[in-house]
Amino acid sequence: MAILKALSGKRSPVSIQQYVLQEKKTNSDLVKGYEVDGMDFGRQFERMQTLFEKTSGRRYYHYILSLTPEETRTISPEKVNALGYRLAEQTFGNQGYQFAVVTHTDTNHIHDHIIVNAVNFNTGRKLHMTPRDLQAMKEQLNLLCRSHGLEAIPDSGKKIADGEYWAKQHGKDPWKQELRDVIALVGTQAKTYEEFKNTLKYDWNIEITRDTGKGMTYVHPSGKKVRGKKLGIVYDKPHLMAAFEKEQEVQKPRRKVIARHNVPAVSKHGVHKKHSNHSSLEKIVQHTVQNGDTAYQTGELKNADKDQNKDELERVEKEIYSGWSL
Repeated sequence: MAILKALSGKRSPVSIQQYVLQEKKTNSDLVKGYEVDGMDFGRQFERMQTLFEKTSGRRYYHYILSLTPEETRTISPEKVNALGYRLAEQTFGNQGYQFAVVTHTDTNHIHDHIIVNAVNFNTGRKLHMTPRDLQAMKEQLNLLCRSHGLEAIPDSGKKIADGEYWAKQHGKDPWKQELRDVIALVGTQAKTYEEFKNTLKYDWNIEITRDTGKGMTYVHPSGKKVRGKKLGIVYDKPHLMAAFEKEQEVQKPRRKVIARHNVPAVSKHGVHKKHSNHSSLEKIVQHTVQNGDTAYQTGELKNADKDQNKDELERVEKEIYSGWSL
């Protein structure tokens, strides 16, 4: 069964590129890009964002599509890569967003990393994924799984289809698992605790009561209540506050990294047209030539990009796998 996980995009595009392209995790045959060179997607994402002057806020979306160890033994890495590419193409590529799909084979469960540029290469508009968009993405994944002979997540007719399925499989209360799934989803999108609370309340009809520094109570739309710590430590107030504070700290050096690239700003005038026949790669090359960045023309990365050390990669990995599971 394929499982989809949304991760927070705290790092710069170049930083996440360096992590997912490690030789011990993948190879060039398992790297594919849409309107972008899969082996250099991070820098090209940043150039497209600079082109449209959209270098602040969320710069990419990151998803992991993984298979169970049992399925890993029955399907080739190339087919898993094709599965992830097709899902990303239907969800993002057809809407005008660049993406890269990198398949990792270094664990007992083969998985795709899908990294999507948050800036549309035709219009410059930022991508915003809603819970409904994510549900549609899951439903599309189910169709693709069936076409590849893989088990799909049964559709319960509810927003969180896989939450109830897994809950029943493990003997858990379905409504509590629904809370966990929604909390996890909102956690990937909110940047502050207040935004987190408001999104749960107004988008999902989930109230937070008895909210103190030591914990809080979640109220399911059905009226059932549960303390955060009863759902798990990652759903309780202390952990949430620490996660949001850490995200704010991580975002600060990200802006410095962007500045070190020293990519010249581009005026809005004449940058893009409503009806352009140029591909995203052509736009990037034109901007590069006009601004004289020979390092990009030769396909070389600057030393600041190339020389990321082992400790930095380990920090990225820790952040990725402590993300919010869906």
